[in-house]
Amino acid sequence: NDIFEQICDYFGILETNIYGKFLYKLSYHFQYKYFKPKDIIYHPAYDLSDVFIIQKGYVDIDNPLSRLKKRINPGDIIGHFYALFHVKPQYIYSAVSNVEAISIDKNKFNELVKEYVLEGINYPTAISKAIKVLTHYETNKPNDLLGISYIKEIIKQNAKIEPICIKRTNDFHGLNTDDDIISATSIRNLLKEKKDISKYVPRITMEYLKNDDYFIDNYFDLIKFKIISNYDSLETFQTVDEGIEGRIKKAIYESNNLEELISKIKSKRYTHNKIKRMLVHILCGFTKNEALKCQNSEYIRVLGFNNKGKLYLNQHKKDSTLPIITGYSNINSEILNIEFRVNAIYFMIDKQKNKNNLITMEYKHKPIIK
Repeated sequence: NDIFEQICDYFGILETNIYGKFLYKLSYHFQYKYFKPKDIIYHPAYDLSDVFIIQKGYVDIDNPLSRLKKRINPGDIIGHFYALFHVKPQYIYSAVSNVEAISIDKNKFNELVKEYVLEGINYPTAISKAIKVLTHYETNKPNDLLGISYIKEIIKQNAKIEPICIKRTNDFHGLNTDDDIISATSIRNLLKEKKDISKYVPRITMEYLKNDDYFIDNYFDLIKFKIISNYDSLETFQTVDEGIEGRIKKAIYESNNLEELISKIKSKRYTHNKIKRMLVHILCGFTKNEALKCQNSEYIRVLGFNNKGKLYLNQHKKDSTLPIITGYSNINSEILNIEFRVNAIYFMIDKQKNKNNLITMEYKHKPIIK
């Protein structure tokens, strides 16, 4: 047990990373494997589902692309994310000395996730349930599941990013404002109440937020209008899947604000955030047909640059396969038309005079040069 406690401390950092505890619980279903010097443990050509916890000996990690090597020691874990997501390894892992390792099979995890999704459970909840079944450890916080997705993409893209876990010291949606660090929910509530947030955010962030009154809740009347005026064609909007429009139609006449509307639509299959995105698509008039037409980028729109950015643009403008534009009149593009439409809707909740000025500014916008 001591070695596993050390592994959890090493890999879990301040006991906030779920993966060390995940492997710790799975350790009750392991087998020992042994490798001789120069034996390959993991290779990009392999399709492995095992995770290895090194007990004795040393392992080299070799990156064939950069020719860089790194040595890992007893207590280290290898293959955890490759196995978890069935992603092929990017590096070669080879034994330097005689290596003794604990091997854990992860196929059951993927089987459980697929099973739960087929039952109609949304993907984040399916991951959480699978981890709980295998480890008895709860991973129902959004940041836990978001972290899994981030690391999955890092591995898929072979990105040069090292994920680091930082212990959260406050409640995810906590409304307490007595501490130096508070939740984003608390900051948004303070902004809505026109209270000072300078203690909780960097100065530059404060400059951007101090005059920002564009909260999604303030668009409820516009969303309600769009739903009622498109009552018989809601299924045409992006992410409005078959069957959910019935729940939207029923809930819209019973709701007095956005949160109430979302809670009435919400189900086992549709999460809070998925419904919110769905309602934004309805608000913006973004249809499934438009989404199909907009799958490929049509331009690069420059919003601002400094001297280094200007030099970069001058050097690479001719090499770009997409037109580099600075405004709405440069090219004829359906995506650009949608972008302008969405920006105009964004300004709809502002005062009439300011609203018109902002829409005009958006159309005539020139890049910010610093």
